[in-house]
Amino acid sequence: MRVPVLLSMQTANLCKQLLLQESEQALAALSQKDVTDSLISIIETNIMAGGLVGGLGDDYGRIAAAHSIHNALTQFEETHHFLHGEKVAYGILVQLALEQEWEELERLLPFYKQIGLPLSLEHLGLESSEEVLKAIADKALLPSESIHFMNESFTPNEVVNGMKSVETYIKK
Repeated sequence: MRVPVLLSMQTANLCKQLLLQESEQALAALSQKDVTDSLISIIETNIMAGGLVGGLGDDYGRIAAAHSIHNALTQFEETHHFLHGEKVAYGILVQLALEQEWEELERLLPFYKQIGLPLSLEHLGLESSEEVLKAIADKALLPSESIHFMNESFTPNEVVNGMKSVETYIKK
């Protein structure tokens, strides 16, 4: 593996580590309108380190299914008041389901709950009806979407099943 890709992977791991460690304190500081080391760390992680992941990793470090799910969610008025990161957070869960990364999904759930990230379509104001699931899958799989940067190709049915798996998994 080439050095830039290795650096991208290490930077992505650093992003994850810092987000998991500092987010709760950063959100508390933000609610108090206080600038703290945790808040600065999260800002730097999102802007600087996050940009390095894609810049260094090229196609290997680009956004993937999580952002495609975000983009697909924007077609629904009910999701418009949610922030970009909140919709991507749900997309991460779907991406992990598509990759069958259940242990990683399990590790992230306490963090999601701790800082109030959406865990389901219901949390995003949507029903998990076949019609909604299909609309999300179809838009997430448009040729221009980043889901195609992933090593695997997915069918609409696989994306629908990924979302259904997340919905079922979080209710356990």
